[in-house]
Amino acid sequence: MSTSARNQLSGTVHAIVDGSATNESLEEMALSVGSEVTALFKASSVILATKKA
Repeated sequence: MSTSARNQLSGTVHAIVDGSATNESLEEMALSVGSEVTALFKASSVILATKKA
């Protein structure tokens, strides 16, 4: 797959939460726990937050 999107996060599906996607979408993309995925997003800014120990 080739894309011009610069903002990409790759990972593995660890859980699927009810309501996060339609059943049709899950079936169409063959998503299940263990699937390798890449999230592409476009944003003018991204803010990350962590809890301080």
